[in-house]
Amino acid sequence: MPDELPRRKQFLFVDDDAGFLAGISQFFSEMSRGSWEVFTAESHSQALVVLRERSMDVVVLDLDMPVMDGLQFLRLLARSHPGQQVAILTGHATEETRKL
Repeated sequence: MPDELPRRKQFLFVDDDAGFLAGISQFFSEMSRGSWEVFTAESHSQALVVLRERSMDVVVLDLDMPVMDGLQFLRLLARSHPGQQVAILTGHATEETRKL
């Protein structure tokens, strides 16, 4: 239909820092002028619930999270959502993690 609006890009940020998630969500929403939908999850289990409910264009993972870190969750996503576009984000980069 010609009157349909294009589908908004959907991003999921997964980070255990609620303050960071609130800030990044607001930043991306404002930066995109409403053309992106931003979802957040404070854990891998919350992220899996979101991913069951909707398809994401990109999932952005924090490396340093409790229970299941970003790399473990990345492996889980590769099995449960093959082909999912993923970006890794961390404030604690090391030479080892940069090679991933």
